[in-house]
Amino acid sequence: MRSLVIFITTLIDIHAIGHIFYKRNVDLKTEMYGLVIEKRNILNLMECIGLCNIENKCQFVSHKSSLCVLYSFYAEYFFQNSTETFLYEKLNYRNTCLTNYWPIEKSQTMDVVGSKDLYESINCTFSNDRFGTNASALSFNSGFMKAPSGDYLGGKEFTVLAWVKLRSYLVWQRLFDFSNGTFNNNIYVSLSDENQRVNFEINSANTYNQVKYSSLQLNIWYHLGFTLSQGVMSIYIDGNLKNSTNTGNVNLSTEDRKEYCFISKSVHYDNPSGNFECDDIKFFNKALSASEINSELRVGYF
Repeated sequence: MRSLVIFITTLIDIHAIGHIFYKRNVDLKTEMYGLVIEKRNILNLMECIGLCNIENKCQFVSHKSSLCVLYSFYAEYFFQNSTETFLYEKLNYRNTCLTNYWPIEKSQTMDVVGSKDLYESINCTFSNDRFGTNASALSFNSGFMKAPSGDYLGGKEFTVLAWVKLRSYLVWQRLFDFSNGTFNNNIYVSLSDENQRVNFEINSANTYNQVKYSSLQLNIWYHLGFTLSQGVMSIYIDGNLKNSTNTGNVNLSTEDRKEYCFISKSVHYDNPSGNFECDDIKFFNKALSASEINSELRVGYF
């Protein structure tokens, strides 16, 4: 069993994950030293990634030689240790409006929230994620994966978040494309259009709405965010709002149920499948605020 020293010496930035966890109304200083809280129920849900010897990799711990704890979606609790020690407990995902989450861990493509596991891998392998963790990201080489038909990204607001590393500028390659057919309630993100720009598009009721932003650099991990709120479509990159389009239609939405659901593939057969890596794909049924998206970004740096 891991030593109690792991969470006594670890310092975590609470603001980074404040909307996912909340502080229990209890001071654990006495309980910790009395071992009333079972270590097994907490430490087994967190991963120690060893000593941090790389500059800037430990921005959330006290110094470079401190032990880092990797935040995991599966963790139910974590400790803050400073002048006082508190237990933080994760909110139920329904309270955060998270509807689908594919964390991509240990060669798994399970949806740990909505039970819509990705399947039918075509020219897709598992690669190292942005931390160098083996088999913890998807790597597409003119390939794709499918998501089951079902309810996704319906209603008048939603958010999509993902970590992406683009390897080439294939014209109209998709990060995702969910629809009921060509030009039929399409929601998609293209990572590179004919001018190498990121393109977020919603086609609904014979109207075509889109917002674009300049190209991503190749072979660099980016945190991408896409929101719809009151008819406003927005693109966030690394926690910063980069562009918005007000469609003028506050009722802009698509049907909840999507029949054709792809990661890295277009419903249009003349568009290429993608050449990129991705990780931590999240769908929310609300438009996250800029601060919430920035918080999600900072969580992803653990």
